[in-house]
Amino acid sequence: INNGKIVAVDTPENLEKKVVKDNSVYVTVEDLEQKMDSIKDKIEEIKDVKLVKENLSKGNGAIIRTSAIGKEQEIIEDIKNILELKEQYNIKTAEAWKSAYIDFVFEKYMNDDFLLDEPLQKYKLVNVNGDNIPELYINFGSTAGGDMLCSYFDNSVIYQPMWNYGFSYIEGENLFLDSGGHMDEYYDIVYSIEDGTFVVQAKGECGAEDNANIQFDAEGFPIYNYYWNGNQVSGEAEYEELLNKAFDKGRAKKPFENDDIYDYQEIVNQIIQY
Repeated sequence: INNGKIVAVDTPENLEKKVVKDNSVYVTVEDLEQKMDSIKDKIEEIKDVKLVKENLSKGNGAIIRTSAIGKEQEIIEDIKNILELKEQYNIKTAEAWKSAYIDFVFEKYMNDDFLLDEPLQKYKLVNVNGDNIPELYINFGSTAGGDMLCSYFDNSVIYQPMWNYGFSYIEGENLFLDSGGHMDEYYDIVYSIEDGTFVVQAKGECGAEDNANIQFDAEGFPIYNYYWNGNQVSGEAEYEELLNKAFDKGRAKKPFENDDIYDYQEIVNQIIQY
């Protein structure tokens, strides 16, 4: 095989058995459950994955194409680490929602902060809607990444993206708030979770009328316009009153309170033990 292709057919323990030829790498990885396809979302050098069944004594495998010439060992180690984690937390007898959350963590949103050499995302199980399955909160560690609230419905994970650090919730009452914005444009959105859908219960917006020509009051504060559910209101006081009627911030919780926020290994253990 050439042109930067990787063939994967055996177990994680054999990942280091490789031959480099014509800028190509041979690795052996078993893929009985056909989860290799998800690895391309975690290793940017991987361009595509093709699942194969022929000539495999132990089951399914995969062909992975990569353009990372000279980085074969790093890619091998990345694949090995991901597969070992999957194997470690492959709980066949777990409840369906637990397996779904664990797969969601591993297959979609498990990345490292390359500067700090530690997991970038932080997680927490929270009780938003009051049923017997918790919601999963994810903080992606940056404004660009934002936050996410996940819930389990009908054998799948549903999720709502939010502003980074903008999430708060009233425990067990099926209300949560996403607050965010920047550069003199801000918002507050109150959600509930109904039949597998995140439903907007109320929405407020505020900001400068013209960001290129911001006006200031006598005390030096920017002058904003305020809107609630699409209608302009008199000012900040009325806006806050309407927001608190829709979502009582005095009773709300934030996931980072008491510093009980976790990395992916800790949250997986919590999911398993819940």
